[in-house]
Amino acid sequence: MTDLDFNQFFERVTKLTPIKKQIQLANELGVGRAAISIAKQKNSVPYKWVIHIAEKYNLNPTYLITGKGDPYSGQSGPKRIHLMPLCPNNGDEGSGDILVDFSEGVEISVSQCNEKFYFKLLENSMVSTFYPGDILIVDKSKDMKLGDVFVFKLLEYKTPLFFVRRIGIGENSLILLADNATYPPLPYDENRFEVMGRVVGFFRTI
Repeated sequence: MTDLDFNQFFERVTKLTPIKKQIQLANELGVGRAAISIAKQKNSVPYKWVIHIAEKYNLNPTYLITGKGDPYSGQSGPKRIHLMPLCPNNGDEGSGDILVDFSEGVEISVSQCNEKFYFKLLENSMVSTFYPGDILIVDKSKDMKLGDVFVFKLLEYKTPLFFVRRIGIGENSLILLADNATYPPLPYDENRFEVMGRVVGFFRTI
């Protein structure tokens, strides 16, 4: 739960989205009416609700929580982002200019350095280290070491599904750990997960 006042959150949602009733909010979030009632009674809102509404309607999650700043994310199209240093390029550090299209659900942009790419984190599984909206700098290394954070692709679906986890050790094998304790550990299976690369840095919009 966040420290967000439910009534303030709901008022902002009704002003910025087609959602006008609490039952509509429940349907959008995929929860029962009881969950809405509990949140209202506790006068608090789960952070994942904020992220869901923000991503669905291209809103600024900070505004939904605080009422301050631009209500809209301002990420409706491609933006030029300058990151420096980037990576070696013919012996010199690259300028770091990349084009990131925030209109897509998950964006991977190949940089001028073929050994790194950029990954926009959408879920809150790594909260305390990384947050939804962070742009992760990923090295295409496949060498997994305990404690390192990696981007993985789940191979079970036709539509690519990417996620970020930390390497841990279980009783008999490697496990994939989220920094957010509400996410259960996953046993690593190379036939199920493709290693995309190791997270070596990040940047975030403030």
